[in-house]
Amino acid sequence: AGDTAAGDTTADDTDPGPQAAPSGPASYRRLLRGEGPISGVAGGLAEYFRVDPTIVRVGLVAGTLLGGPIVPIGYVAAWAIIPSAPPAPVPPVVTPPAPPAPLQDTPSVPDGPATAA
Repeated sequence: AGDTAAGDTTADDTDPGPQAAPSGPASYRRLLRGEGPISGVAGGLAEYFRVDPTIVRVGLVAGTLLGGPIVPIGYVAAWAIIPSAPPAPVPPVVTPPAPPAPLQDTPSVPDGPATAA
């Protein structure tokens, strides 16, 4: 007694077991065209891969110069296939309330002679 066979697990193993599902909405990355000077393909790729858009743009130019027509054809295909990102929501314009109208002096009603009843 007290001996465990090889492969048995005990309560103090380091295996955490199944992980709990994260709470909140599912987070996943989606490839969308971003905003850019031509079509947003480079901006969308940069956002998807979490790199600077300038790096992607330089890579596309270098690939075009060195790789022949395959890079421009791929760029145009990506432009046609990758959906554009929805526009950013515009915050509503809140106009401050109008200032209150200035109080006008109303003529006071002169007190007439007091009459006794």
